[in-house]
Amino acid sequence: MARVISIILSGFLLTGLIASTAFAAPFREIKDIYVWCSSGLTCSLTMEPKQTNGLSTLQIERRSGTYDGPTISFGSYPKLAENSILSFEVDGSDIFTKSIDQLNFNESRGEYTLSEQDDVAILLGAMKNGSVIGIRVNNGSGNTTTDYSLSGVVAGLIFIDEAQNRLDQSNALHVKGDLEPRMPRVISVAALEELPLSLHRWFDGENSPCSFYSNSNRLTYGDGFVINSPYGALYVLPCGDGGAYNQPYALFYLSSSEGAFAERVSLPLVGDTGPTVQTDAWNVSWDTKTRELSAFFKGRGLGDCGVSNIWAMPDREKVDFFVLKEIRSKPDCDGDAAGGIDNWPLVWPAAKN
Repeated sequence: MARVISIILSGFLLTGLIASTAFAAPFREIKDIYVWCSSGLTCSLTMEPKQTNGLSTLQIERRSGTYDGPTISFGSYPKLAENSILSFEVDGSDIFTKSIDQLNFNESRGEYTLSEQDDVAILLGAMKNGSVIGIRVNNGSGNTTTDYSLSGVVAGLIFIDEAQNRLDQSNALHVKGDLEPRMPRVISVAALEELPLSLHRWFDGENSPCSFYSNSNRLTYGDGFVINSPYGALYVLPCGDGGAYNQPYALFYLSSSEGAFAERVSLPLVGDTGPTVQTDAWNVSWDTKTRELSAFFKGRGLGDCGVSNIWAMPDREKVDFFVLKEIRSKPDCDGDAAGGIDNWPLVWPAAKN
């Protein structure tokens, strides 16, 4: 049995418990599609083209907010001509036609997005009942069509409904019911404008503690998210430039009390000389079902070495209180990941001989 240690430290309880799977983000490969959800429960269903005709991955994406609707996007390189006309077809039948300026274009990602909800609903309805979706591009000098298999799409949409806790709600993608939409416990955060004003000083401007670069509203390239409770909200946000493969995160708690200011949250640790705390965590991931926060500082990009920490949130309503569950470490960057982080040696709690 794992040794159980309890230490009260600066308002945190450290307890050694039996290890569970680390970094468990919702992911599924279903027939010809892939579906994945971030820690903030932004979920993406992706389809690869059956042939290369200029367009790349087709994606259905939905954030977890109560009123966030799905979007449908596809990549294109090079950028499509400004006079392009797009025809969306399912099993050879035209669904609708759009001019290129009716879609949103993300320059950095090279993606075109259909976000008008009436159009998305029509296209999703056809996709759920079809076998192949085709996107025909007419640029004035000819037509090209890119086809994508729809095998697995319905199961993927159900997976997203379940991950976002929308089953049987009126706003579900597929498993619709009469239940009113519920306020989600976890929501992704990607931009400064999505943060409360009391947090802006940490991110706004190149001299702020969590600045990545000054001319962008985006909160660097990590997956930020907020965990809500009746008493307050915990913001887990990318904080500063982490380099090639390690992104630092900071945690902030904002009480729901009137006039409250956001406070930095520390995480309990056990160091060489005993209990301590830290304010940064690296490459974090959140498991909504187990309420566990995982961090993995990579020794190198391959991920075959480094240090892993797992903290548990024992009280669903007290989202600023964490319990240290385990620390694992593999210092040798030898090309052997040893079957995954769960197999790495325990640093804390120390295993009995």
